[in-house]
Amino acid sequence: MRKCEICLLPGSGNHFGVFSCRACAAFFRRGALRKFEYKCKNRKLEQECLIFDAISQQYPCKKCRMDMCLKLGMSVKRFQFGRDCIGPSKTSLTFRPNYLHFVKRNQNKNFVELKFLLEEGEKILLNRNRSISTSSTLLKLSHGILAVRDLPSFHRYRLVLKWGVNEKLKDWETSFLTVANWLTYFDEFQKLPISLRMKILTGMWHLWVLFDKLALNFMARKHKFGSKDILVAGYNTLFNLNNLEINMADFSNHREVNVDKFIRAIDWNMINFIKPLLELTFMISQFCFNYVGKRFQGTIVEISDSFQEILANNLHDYYMNGQNIVRYSGRLAQLMKFVKSLENDILEKQRKVEVGEVFDVWKVEFSHPEVFKDNLS
Repeated sequence: MRKCEICLLPGSGNHFGVFSCRACAAFFRRGALRKFEYKCKNRKLEQECLIFDAISQQYPCKKCRMDMCLKLGMSVKRFQFGRDCIGPSKTSLTFRPNYLHFVKRNQNKNFVELKFLLEEGEKILLNRNRSISTSSTLLKLSHGILAVRDLPSFHRYRLVLKWGVNEKLKDWETSFLTVANWLTYFDEFQKLPISLRMKILTGMWHLWVLFDKLALNFMARKHKFGSKDILVAGYNTLFNLNNLEINMADFSNHREVNVDKFIRAIDWNMINFIKPLLELTFMISQFCFNYVGKRFQGTIVEISDSFQEILANNLHDYYMNGQNIVRYSGRLAQLMKFVKSLENDILEKQRKVEVGEVFDVWKVEFSHPEVFKDNLS
């Protein structure tokens, strides 16, 4: 993958005249419109700052980062103004699944064929090799989260006004393949037989996405972009809960609000607590690998435990050597308390899903039902 010329993280395309990542492009756009100049943090040392500190997972100096943008040729002349902050999407064009096939039946339950989606997921796991020069698995997975999201800048999100079967299928499809791509950044995972890799993927993808969407809503509110009524629903879509037409009649007679209620019930004070991407990566990994181990037991619980140990050791190294924090047990306890609260909330919602199965409220069945076991996304 071609690297951002500014910070050397994975790039996403040409922005303002320079091949860069979305983060640096957004930084340049904000910074270039400032009335006041940035000041270098290391000006007394008479040396350039690091643009991106891989240990702390932060951009230490805004002044040196802006200077690098200008030095490489980023220009305000390439700005495009006059765009709507949020524009309605053409759902008929945007949300059309490529790998999930929906079959409507008159008498029996409707049917979703997952064969082609699973084949595409397996192809990703077999053909992706990530070359990131760091020995920390946790750091690689952090880079992976940024890369696989492929987020637009906030002003490019689409406001979805209608949410039906096609939109839901496309969301599932995108989510599943996003997690497949993220897992390819985990070297130890990629060493497993493909059958085990696929089993882990199908067992955890929906929880990974649920957690990541929660994180995106944290980010949106932190940047004054989201609200109690506007939610980041996907990797380029928004919901306004007061102006959203939901039609899931082909799936169930119940209005789809599980995820909305889940996100609304979160303790939003965590916005100011979870800061480094590395910590978020650790939380989402612990959350998912712990779940998949409990679900499958046997060999997979052993693999899951080994993965969690690797990531815990990486986090320890980050605190001790990267941040020089010797006593970090209190912070770690707070992170895991938050993860535990999510686990409890999800368990409660899974019970409701099971009740729905008992009373046969679902009007759809899947070719591979194990992919959607306990699915809340």
